[in-house]
Amino acid sequence: MTIRFGGISSGLDTASMVQQLMQLESRPLIQIQNKKTMAGLKQELLSEVSSSLSAFQGKVSNLVKASTWNQLKATSSNEDVVTITKDEDSVMGSYQLEVTKLATVTSVLGSELVAGVSTAASTTSTAAVGSSRIVQDTFAAFEGSIKDGTITINDVTFTIDVDNTKIDEFMNQVNSSSAGVTISYDDTSDKFTIQTKDIGSDEKISISDKTDFFNAINIDPSITYQGSGTVDTSAKLVDTSITGLSAPGGTFYFKINDYSFSFDESIHSLNSVIDTVNSSGAGVSMIYDSELDKVIISNKEKGDNYINFEDIQGNLLESMGVYVPGDEPATQAKQTLGDEASFKLNGVAMTRDSNEFEINGVTFNLKSVGNSTVNVENNTDATYNSIKEFVDQYNSTISLLNARLSEEKVNNATTEISLRKGLLRADSTIMGIRSKLREINTSNVNGLTNIYDSLMEIGITTSSDDFGKSGLLEIDETKLKDALENNFEGVKKLFFEDLDDDDNVDDGEIGLAATLYNELEGYVSSSTTSYSGRTYKVGILPMRIDSMEQLISEYDDQIEDFEDRLVQIEERYWRQFNAMEQALSRIQNQGNWLSSQLATLPTISNG
Repeated sequence: MTIRFGGISSGLDTASMVQQLMQLESRPLIQIQNKKTMAGLKQELLSEVSSSLSAFQGKVSNLVKASTWNQLKATSSNEDVVTITKDEDSVMGSYQLEVTKLATVTSVLGSELVAGVSTAASTTSTAAVGSSRIVQDTFAAFEGSIKDGTITINDVTFTIDVDNTKIDEFMNQVNSSSAGVTISYDDTSDKFTIQTKDIGSDEKISISDKTDFFNAINIDPSITYQGSGTVDTSAKLVDTSITGLSAPGGTFYFKINDYSFSFDESIHSLNSVIDTVNSSGAGVSMIYDSELDKVIISNKEKGDNYINFEDIQGNLLESMGVYVPGDEPATQAKQTLGDEASFKLNGVAMTRDSNEFEINGVTFNLKSVGNSTVNVENNTDATYNSIKEFVDQYNSTISLLNARLSEEKVNNATTEISLRKGLLRADSTIMGIRSKLREINTSNVNGLTNIYDSLMEIGITTSSDDFGKSGLLEIDETKLKDALENNFEGVKKLFFEDLDDDDNVDDGEIGLAATLYNELEGYVSSSTTSYSGRTYKVGILPMRIDSMEQLISEYDDQIEDFEDRLVQIEERYWRQFNAMEQALSRIQNQGNWLSSQLATLPTISNG
């Protein structure tokens, strides 16, 4: 590295002089950097155009696919009778349906699990509370024996203000609350009664009284009052009151539809039994109705199939009343046998084990007896939307091309946005693409024999807003939908007829979408080909984008080389200035020596 002497002998601002010289030397570098920047911006614009054309090709490709044209919709004229769903294998058709009977399941209603009459949880004042204390009075009527506080019944809390809360108001609050109880007063007996609204052994009354009201009306709030007569489904089986229940060894073994179950009476509850049975492969559904105090078991599958029961150890099924040991006909006699669904489809009588069945890829779900017309037809709304998306993307692409081709260059631009403007103005490639796309979409399609051979005939025309100058398309919605409704195949063939059903545009296949797809492929294809040992993109725009990338790379090489050269030039300048400083220093040293020598010479006198 060169040692730099900054004007030691000359007194010059050497660094400033070198900097100014280097600015002059760097001008070619700045020009190369500017060229690189412009090439990068142009590459971005070409990529933008290529992306828009690719998006348009995607919408064109949708009109080549069978799935776009084979979209069907299934409708029922009376969904109270039948609802319809379809799958990808559905075929078009019309069905006149007459439902005469719905399929039902086989079920068995067990006997009451607890013998005797079910009762509510209830308690009554053990003695009269005093005739002067009537319910229309406030709590203060109990002559100071009750204090302000709260009363909680079955986890619902009520606040008592002795001087302001009336007894009948409190009773109304309780009766209308979620506590599940009613409280009443009998003025004949002068007693209060509180009881649950429902009956059964799982009903209870739990009271927490901080006012002493219940003690005042002779009801002990420390006792939890329990109902009777129904099963507590959360209790262990051994603790339930199911009549006659017995499990030798403490374990119940039984089968339902040949599916085996095992339950420990000291571990499992009736809820456990119900959950396990319902989630098993037995194919049945079990519920417990607390109002009836009975178990109901039903087949999940509809139709006339009996449910098979067998107690192997213990008598749980027998105690439920769904099974008679050793007597299958008697067990079956307890069951209500399910029915098949009966209906006529286009006049043909049919039956099914279920109310849900499939015909020609269409699923019928019977709801009630009655008549309905079921139609499976082309979903013209979905197809219309695909065509509209095609037109919308075409307009977006053409608008972009119009903008890039017409925007003017900005003089003395300083920002990237302004530098981009005009880079594709009148670009011959872009002009050619725009011209070809407009030509294809406004011309007749050759080779078609159906009624439609142009977009204009189905209601898609050049926009009249600017007398067609922009080349944008507009849709006459009514005309296009009429064409889809009245000649769906004609519209389909206008865009594409896939002769080999492979969802691809092959040689010999025609249609507007086929023509556009092939044309766009020539613009945006990223496939490659080789020529003279080099690989090139097939698509015109990817090829140009790659060439811009190559140009940018060349600029990078030039910049790197020039920057290396500038380093060398700067080093040379500093060497030259250093040499000058050293020469000046030697001259100054010699001058100083000569002056010192002259000073030692004797002085010559004039005398």
